[in-house]
Amino acid sequence: MSFVGKVLVVLQLVLCLVFMAFAGAVNTMHVNWRKESLKLQDKLKKTSSELADEKTNFEKFKADKTTELTAMQNRAGQAEAANVALKAQVDQLSKEDKDLKVALATANQLAQISSEEAVARRNESITLREINNKLLTSRDAESKAKTKLEDELRSTQLDLKSAQTKVKTLLGDVALRDRILREHGISSEPKDLASSVAAPPRVDGIVLSSKPARVQGNSSLVEISLGSDDGIAKGHRFSVYRSGLKSGEKPRYLGKIRIVQTTPDKAVGEVLEQDRTGAIQEGDNVTTKF
Repeated sequence: MSFVGKVLVVLQLVLCLVFMAFAGAVNTMHVNWRKESLKLQDKLKKTSSELADEKTNFEKFKADKTTELTAMQNRAGQAEAANVALKAQVDQLSKEDKDLKVALATANQLAQISSEEAVARRNESITLREINNKLLTSRDAESKAKTKLEDELRSTQLDLKSAQTKVKTLLGDVALRDRILREHGISSEPKDLASSVAAPPRVDGIVLSSKPARVQGNSSLVEISLGSDDGIAKGHRFSVYRSGLKSGEKPRYLGKIRIVQTTPDKAVGEVLEQDRTGAIQEGDNVTTKF
């Protein structure tokens, strides 16, 4: 065998060894890759399973949180509605508080006016008591004179005297009634008496204008903002007072008026001089509640 043949044999042997080494390395790598592939597949399955579990847990978590969010939104809506209701309650209470303060101020003014009217009534009572005493004294004197006349006429005119006595008594009662009514500013006409007997409605108004008496001895006249549409009739009486809220003065009782003329929305009243305690002006208050 030549040298070249030997070299070729050796080269062939070396190449065989190299190829065997490559084959072994490839086989080893193939086995290792297969094992690694199986490991990766197992790991992938495990990861997929864990991912599925996590996805399930996430969906459950999402559903729970959605339920909680819905519940929180419902509670928030209920709280907002409750807040609106509470706010409306607070506004209502504030309004009632303001109304109560105004009512209290008005009640205090009316109480002061009522006190002044009570003083005026007491003075009026004293005056009427004096007038009554004078009437009783006059009645006693007239009774004595009447008895004397009856004694003189009884013997000759018994029947006539009895009739005259009754007539005199009736006329005296009528005259006394008319005089007392005139002294109190009340008309003796039956229709005026009928309207004055009916109680006036409980209303409030203001004085629109005031006119002094044109003839001395007559009463002043005032025009008020209430009329027949308000239930006011001729003969009704009103108390007049000044609240003092606008001018800064103290509330003051001014007297009484008696209605002498009415229209649907206005009325004219005559000032009762025996009850007057001050000058009545435009803007003063009138009421039937005292």
